[in-house]
Amino acid sequence: MAKTGVKYIDRTILYSPICIGLCLSEENYRAEMKRLKIDEPGLWPVEDKATTWHYYQQGAVKECCIICMQGWGKYDEVEVYGLLIHEAVHIWRKILDNINETNPGTEIEAYGIQNIAQSLIETYRKLTSVEEKAT
Repeated sequence: MAKTGVKYIDRTILYSPICIGLCLSEENYRAEMKRLKIDEPGLWPVEDKATTWHYYQQGAVKECCIICMQGWGKYDEVEVYGLLIHEAVHIWRKILDNINETNPGTEIEAYGIQNIAQSLIETYRKLTSVEEKAT
C-alpha cells in the first residue's frame, strides 16, 4: 500500500467497557488474581474446558472478564476456537449488561461477538506460540 500521508484511525465503533483477558495456566491465573487484589477468585476449571470469570475491581479498571482454559492442548484448533467463541458470547452479554442494552440489533451483536472472538483467538495463538517456544 502506498504511503499517502494520511494516518487512518481504528475503525472500532464501540470499545469494550470491560477488560478481557485469557489465561491458559492456573499459576498465571492465581498471580493475576493476586495482582488485581481479588480475595475470592473463581475456581480454576477442574475439567478440560473454558470458563469465564467476571470481576468488579476497585480503581482504574471497574470490571474485567478472564477466560480460563484448562486442557487446551488436548483439543484440536477448531475445538479451541469453538470454546473461545462460546466464551465470547458470555462476555458480549456482560458488555450489554454494563451498557444497559437490552435489545441490540442482530448485525451489531454479530460484529460485537465476532470482534471479541477474533481477539480471543488471536491472543490464544500468540500465547500458545510463546509457550511452545518456551518448551
